[in-house]
Amino acid sequence: MTSLEAFIENYQFISYLIIFIGVLCIEADLFFLTAAIFAEQGYLSWIILMPMSYIAITLGDIGFYYIGIYSKKIKLGIWVTKKFSRLHNWMDNNFMPSYYKVIYFGKFVSGISRFLPFLAGLHKMPIKKFLKIHLTTSVFWLLTVTAIGLFLGNIVTLIGPKEIFRRIWIVFLTIGAIIFVSDYILKKKLSKKLEKKTA
Repeated sequence: MTSLEAFIENYQFISYLIIFIGVLCIEADLFFLTAAIFAEQGYLSWIILMPMSYIAITLGDIGFYYIGIYSKKIKLGIWVTKKFSRLHNWMDNNFMPSYYKVIYFGKFVSGISRFLPFLAGLHKMPIKKFLKIHLTTSVFWLLTVTAIGLFLGNIVTLIGPKEIFRRIWIVFLTIGAIIFVSDYILKKKLSKKLEKKTA
């Protein structure tokens, strides 16, 4: 048993707390996928991990939404709105009507996944509409990353947990590479969708 496995086994509450904070405000995919590997190995409970991660990703979205709303009331937000009024008009007319489609891709792109709720708040999307979109897309995100996590967990089982966890940096590099490549592909798709809208 590696020191990381021992930590998770002996400090369950702290482990779940770290995952919750990571999904909430740092990098949801990285934290959840890493946790999913440990859940697949039996060190964490799927029954706790899945609803906890769903709550964390949803609370994060709501938090950034309200940051977007609040930013319009401060001096800097008012100045930015005036300075980039044309861009705001374009966003209202082209981006916001496509928000539901864009968020399905954006949920998996680091940075954008938190920036989109901020934009929704900045452009005063009704809270009921925002919650409807994000509650459903969070389910889609959770099911997708769980499937990826199960796949990675099975690879760990095939190779052997001790061998993998002795070289835990390889796991983090692999997950990082998956996130980087998927980010690149999804950003390309997002930009193409927005280009079509403006054409």
